Amino acid sequence: MFGVEEQEKEIDFEVRVLLDRTGCIDAYIPRTRVLIEQKGLGVNLKSGARQSDGSLLTPFQQARRYAGYLPHNRNPRWIVVCNFGQFQIHDMGKAKSACKGFFMMQDGQPSITINSDLPKIIQKIICAHELGHAVLHSQMPGNETFHDFALFDAASVAEYEANVFAAELLLKDEDVFELLNEDTSFFGVASILRVPPELLDFKFRVLKRKGYQFVEPPYQSDSKFLRDIEVSFHEE
Repeated sequence: MFGVEEQEKEIDFEVRVLLDRTGCIDAYIPRTRVLIEQKGLGVNLKSGARQSDGSLLTPFQQARRYAGYLPHNRNPRWIVVCNFGQFQIHDMGKAKSACKGFFMMQDGQPSITINSDLPKIIQKIICAHELGHAVLHSQMPGNETFHDFALFDAASVAEYEANVFAAELLLKDEDVFELLNEDTSFFGVASILRVPPELLDFKFRVLKRKGYQFVEPPYQSDSKFLRDIEVSFHEE
């Protein structure tokens, strides 16, 4: 730590977290909320490794799991993963590339983690999507982790189903119909209901499956929209 005196007082090593067993975070810097997961030289940081509970996690996913068991005021702002030769720095805050949320099963118990640095409206949307995973996919084989980097990927059945769940949870049929009957535009409906147009597109798909007839929406949801969404969306 450059420019910091008594560096040993600024970093905590082997921070214990209670999973199914007691695990340890390699290092944590409280002042800047940095969580560090250290691996050996040459370890592939992009490959998953089998954990003691049978789950297959990359070093970043392992660190993120630890983060979910920390007190709220110690949730990391940054996660650093290192193998002595490479460093990965993951922004857990408001950047486009930041981790926005994830769902995972831990010893049969569902867990949802949401990035609390994001605006409340975005947290609500992400929570609805992750709740869809918890309700629909908690019985999938293995210890599955669903995270924001794959959110709204229509090529994935699980992600598509979670999108539909979120659209149904956040958008009532009658609210959408009321606005459409007032000749409100597609984008106007999305704005009034305070959701991205992509989520409204998923709601339209649901309504069509229910037998309702609509003109094709002028906007088709992109597989990466929530991952890349501007965090200023509807922020007050």
